[in-house]
Amino acid sequence: LWGGHIHHGFWKTGNETKEEAEALYVSELAAHGGIFQGAKVLDVGCGVGGGSIFLAKTFGAKCIGITTSPKQIELATQSAKKNGVDSTVQFHVMDAEKMTLTDQENSFDFVWIVEGSKLSFYFISISSQNMFVTDQCTLHW
Repeated sequence: LWGGHIHHGFWKTGNETKEEAEALYVSELAAHGGIFQGAKVLDVGCGVGGGSIFLAKTFGAKCIGITTSPKQIELATQSAKKNGVDSTVQFHVMDAEKMTLTDQENSFDFVWIVEGSKLSFYFISISSQNMFVTDQCTLHW
């Protein structure tokens, strides 16, 4: 039903298909957040990987996606391979409140959260440009 993304879309003209609206939604968030070529992104609540895969294909982003659903991680991993980005996108079954990333993995340019930003959690050692991109707001700190 949802396709490559598990979230709503952005109907700019009202004539978009569901898939076009979903892609436009992610594209607009990326543009608003200032995602750049080669960015390191933590995708919290990555679902079936659509956001990470889009960012990897569009921006050459190196993404780590986390979600608490093993089935979603299985589907996301398959989709990354199918889309040819499995060397730059990783997915982990992980709770954002109890992240267990290695020191090498634990540094990001952006934290990407779409339709999950109402969840409360704590991030350790988010470094570099320090961007938090959600569908609710974009924060710089």
